[in-house]
Order: sequence, then C-alpha cells, then structure tokens
Amino acid sequence: MFVNRIEFWTAKRAWKLVRIIAFVQLAAVFLLALRDSSTQSSVRKGDFPIFYSGAVIAKEGRSECLYDFQCNTLIQNAAWPSLRGNVHPFVYPAFVAVLLAPLASLEHAPAQF
Repeated sequence: MFVNRIEFWTAKRAWKLVRIIAFVQLAAVFLLALRDSSTQSSVRKGDFPIFYSGAVIAKEGRSECLYDFQCNTLIQNAAWPSLRGNVHPFVYPAFVAVLLAPLASLEHAPAQF
C-alpha cells in the first residue's frame, strides 16, 4: 500500500525561501551601512581605510598627497575617529587609487560594503 507522498520542497517553496534569504541579507547590509562604523576597532576595519583615503585623494586630484602620511592621517581620522592617529599610509601603486576614486563618492560606511 503506497501513499502518494507530497514533496515538501516544491519549486514554489524553494523560490519563496530564496526570496526570504535574499531579503534578510539585503536588510542586514542596509542596517550595517547605517550604523556608526567609528565604534569599530582598528582590527575589524582591516585595510579599507587605506584604500578609502587613496580613493579620496585621487578623486580630489591631490596626487602629491597620495603617499603623504599626514594627508592619509587626516582623511582616515575624519572618517574613523576611533583610529586616533593609528593609521597606515597608502602604499599601493597610484593606479589603484585612480581605480578606487569612484568609491570616494560614497560615505565611508556604505563604501565599505
């Protein structure tokens, strides 16, 4: 005696689950972008402040400041006050800063995601 078994994972249910997961991920990214990233530790930020400061310098056309420690310090401390002077200079080739320049159009928190 066989009973017709109804499949639990129908295509409709699977797509519904995919949409729910995508919505939760988008909501998490949105909420993370809204929070104040200045409370994060320097370790959690990684090397993104280095890339961001290079992008800002390239966007503003101040190529003479790209490898200047003071310029990098001012930009990184303005975006992340929690660094308190513990910054790293931009050490990548200049073309990296030029490629990242559109990133400087965003605020530092959304640009990081």
